[in-house]
Amino acid sequence: MVEAYKAILEVDSSHISTWTRLAHLYSATNDQAGYLEAHDKLADLYMKHQSPAEAIEHLDLILQIDPNSEKHLKLHRE
Repeated sequence: MVEAYKAILEVDSSHISTWTRLAHLYSATNDQAGYLEAHDKLADLYMKHQSPAEAIEHLDLILQIDPNSEKHLKLHRE
């Protein structure tokens, strides 16, 4: 399943719904690194789409797992 989502992202790395599904899959399989990567990408994509509220939701999820992430703390403050 992960490979199928990654194949979609190779074609369109900004496909938000695929990143969202991948984040859910990583959460269900306890893949913390994948989960953080997916939410990092989602936060970035939402910022690029001028949707800061959605970006903050993903930053919050990242900071729940990694509360000392300077990159994400800084983005959350902005």
